[in-house]
Amino acid sequence: MKSLSSVFGRMGLLVVTSMLTLSACSNDKGTVTASSGGATGAGGSSSAGGGSAVGGATGAGGSSSANGGSTVGGASSAGGSSTTGGDGTVGGDATNAGGSSSTGDGGAVGGGTTGGTTSTSTSCTPTKVPDNPLMTDFSEILDGTTTPKTASSGVSSISWGDKSATLTGGTFVYEQNTSDTPVGIVTGGALEIKATVATGEYSGFGFYFGPNCGSDASDYAGFKFDLSGSMTGVQLDIQMQMSPDYPLKDSNKGTCDYITAGFDAGTEWNYCTNPHVYFQDLTDTTDVSTTVQTVTVLWSVLEGGNPLGAIDPTQLLGIQLQFNCVSTDCAVDVTIDNLTFYK
Repeated sequence: MKSLSSVFGRMGLLVVTSMLTLSACSNDKGTVTASSGGATGAGGSSSAGGGSAVGGATGAGGSSSANGGSTVGGASSAGGSSTTGGDGTVGGDATNAGGSSSTGDGGAVGGGTTGGTTSTSTSCTPTKVPDNPLMTDFSEILDGTTTPKTASSGVSSISWGDKSATLTGGTFVYEQNTSDTPVGIVTGGALEIKATVATGEYSGFGFYFGPNCGSDASDYAGFKFDLSGSMTGVQLDIQMQMSPDYPLKDSNKGTCDYITAGFDAGTEWNYCTNPHVYFQDLTDTTDVSTTVQTVTVLWSVLEGGNPLGAIDPTQLLGIQLQFNCVSTDCAVDVTIDNLTFYK
């Protein structure tokens, strides 16, 4: 949705490029890419999206911000600069992901904004998640597929899922500074995520769900995924995007009314924040290892969202994995596999 505030306090999870969908009510998504969606910053109080600001100094005990944004399949726009959401859509509609999270005394998070104004979303109904709990085991994706887009890969977002049997969606990345941008590459039927994150900063990788109006996963108790690798000095913040805590825009995606709350396009993620939980609090460990472990995240442990604090599993938009560097310069090299809803 994403911020190092996540490391220190109350949260909020991004920046993206994306495609793909299961079904959607609108083609208009927010924009984000690893390099667009506006400028981002971190600091005492933060903002993101169109133009972002930095304040104070970042670090433990402080609060910070993260960037974010959203993308659309056809053409998309983000705070200051605009970008296209990849190569269009799969399944008839494009979709986006965005937002980063924060926690803390006055934690804030970045996010995407459209233009500088917001409009009321028309109502639409979230799509029920298929009976098959699998989101993706990455086996449907060609080995070597890499995101974000590079001259060699030409890929803006990795499309995942089998629309005939599972939920579908795509990936997005976000970062505090461009030097922190994570890279994901599909290798051997799994997704490897690499990033170098500076002290006091963050880097994020996410999976957005295809339906623009949200996904109804109320038949499930949470989600799980396999994790291995290393993330030295990193605090992994696991976040869930959902409509009530995603900024209200004209895309039928979010309903968090930050304007009425006294915020504007550029500071909306200071008010709208994502429910989250720290990996370390789930497992009582500070790092991962080469031994694969299954991480189970129940809806009940995800907290700290705003304006809706707890998870509403009928209005889910995506999952974000945010790597907060709480030590000296941090290195992330983890492998994700078997992303699945959990009963």
